[in-house]
Amino acid sequence: MIRLGWLGILAAALAPGVASAQFGGGGGGGSPLGRAGKAFTVEVEVAGGKKVVGPMAIAPVEVRCDFGRYAIRPEKIRTIRLEADPAQAPPRDGSGGVLIPGAVVATSGEEVAGVVTVPQGWAIETDLGTLTLDPTKVTSITLVPEPISAARPAAPRPEETPAGAGAGAGVGADRAAVMQIGRAFWAISAAGDRVAVRHPESGETRAIDLPASAEKPLKVVPVSGVNLAALQVEGAEVGRIAVFDFRRGGRWHAMDLREPVAGIAAPIVNTSVVAYDLGRFIYAFGAEAGRWGVLELPEGAEAVAPVVGADSVVVRLPDRIHTFSSSRGEWTSTGPAELLGPAVGAGGVGTPR
Repeated sequence: MIRLGWLGILAAALAPGVASAQFGGGGGGGSPLGRAGKAFTVEVEVAGGKKVVGPMAIAPVEVRCDFGRYAIRPEKIRTIRLEADPAQAPPRDGSGGVLIPGAVVATSGEEVAGVVTVPQGWAIETDLGTLTLDPTKVTSITLVPEPISAARPAAPRPEETPAGAGAGAGVGADRAAVMQIGRAFWAISAAGDRVAVRHPESGETRAIDLPASAEKPLKVVPVSGVNLAALQVEGAEVGRIAVFDFRRGGRWHAMDLREPVAGIAAPIVNTSVVAYDLGRFIYAFGAEAGRWGVLELPEGAEAVAPVVGADSVVVRLPDRIHTFSSSRGEWTSTGPAELLGPAVGAGGVGTPR
């Protein structure tokens, strides 16, 4: 998942005399950075592929990189990857945290590689209780974008509203932007109505249009994964999302929203799936099938963040489990009636079919 975003969390590499940031309880030594921080929903993955999702308190993350110590604000982080050597215990810093090679992937898609200092005692809250994590077993932590309460149906603008005023003011850029993410070059128009990417292998440039204008601008940020990149779109009226598949020469896959939303449409990018959690609608793209699927949740359904795996998206409601598969490119739904059904006899023993 994500959304994740786009994102991750944890760690602070410390210079002498500076205490580490922490996520959850423990560590910090009373320093200015030694505070719990804001709570974020995260997905933690360990060696072997097992995952757990829950809230974790996150303070600024510091990474020792080529330029020095980089303190990265948690709201700018999508994923933190850790690459501990299982054959040896990691070294410790002066505050009791451990130093582990890894990288921070920002919501913009930029990657800061180096050594991450993981403070002692960081933990995630689960339904069963508090889970204190072992940093030598964790391979990644991904920040899951909050279910977008701001992603509500966009309110119509009165005709007399001046251009650029109100909720959309300041969302667009003053001029077109160009950036490099990985080996790909991206260009975004000033109003956010066109995004172009140059494929790193073929050298071809492919563009896509978004419903935006100088009066209703969008702020667009590419969020890039291994094979896929998705657009994070922010504005007073977001009507389209899109994914770029770098494989097979590169191709855009756009999706017009069932209902335009106001706020941020933030993607969660994984190996072969992308998911957007936009209020009642959860949009998922499957690279293997090359198509989108839309899950519409019932009115009043409790907000549940989708769990995004390498090739699937899962949404668990109290009475149903919805699953999107990259290979099929569609949602399937399972509930107790489908599993129990007529095969269960009066005594609870399955009747042969």
